[in-house]
Amino acid sequence: MRELKFFEKMHELKDWECMMKQLLWRQLGTIEGKKILDFGSGFGVTAAHLAQKNEVVAIEPSEESIANRWQDYPYTQLQGSVECIKELKDESFET
Repeated sequence: MRELKFFEKMHELKDWECMMKQLLWRQLGTIEGKKILDFGSGFGVTAAHLAQKNEVVAIEPSEESIANRWQDYPYTQLQGSVECIKELKDESFET
């Protein structure tokens, strides 16, 4: 049921953005049980999508985007730039 609600929310996105995300997700294929870094996560749509079956850390510099992010599935959200990556343990992500 939760997955259905997530995809129902997709209509909130602009058509081009929805299409772009769906193309990206198809290209990624099925990813399960991985630790994923989503850098430049924006409103967290992809982070939330991938967090359905993975552990996701998302990094986004915009406070506004983070305040309005999608949180349908739990993931770790960090605010900052590329400097945040330096604080993460080397080779701690699989995707």
